[in-house]
Amino acid sequence: MDIFGSTSPELMPPHFFMCGTYVSLDYGNVLRADIDRQNYTVAPRHWYVDTTIVCRDCGAEFLFSMNEQRVWYEEYRFIVDSFPNRCKSCRFDQREMKRLRQEYDESIVSATTTSCVDVELKRTLVAVIERLVDFGIDVPSRILERRDVLFAQIRKLEPTENSTGDELHS
Repeated sequence: MDIFGSTSPELMPPHFFMCGTYVSLDYGNVLRADIDRQNYTVAPRHWYVDTTIVCRDCGAEFLFSMNEQRVWYEEYRFIVDSFPNRCKSCRFDQREMKRLRQEYDESIVSATTTSCVDVELKRTLVAVIERLVDFGIDVPSRILERRDVLFAQIRKLEPTENSTGDELHS
């Protein structure tokens, strides 16, 4: 008696492959799963099957290999119904955008206060905003306005090129 594809990868429930937009399953490349190491509620994955998926961000096809699946489900313990929707490059970009946004959120209030004279912090945040813009995402206008405020504050805090410091002693 086969339960959830326990005897054959071709008999695994189709919902395992519905989360992503998959192009193909390669039943020639399969790996027996260790269901005792998986996170599932009803149906474990008895097999890992090389699966070609279309990235939802860039539209490129990518392989979610049987070995990657073993790591996802047995080592990282993602729930077995989960599936990657982005290729590795787009997943990296997504994590980088999240990291940049967290860096921005953590520092923007202190950097834009008029009492803040930390020019490097202001420059760092301008670079963070520029990097977010470079990703081509729709950056909120409030963030772009704060970038302009930071630029103005940097100009005020930096000494002018003609300044030699003698003005302080006269």
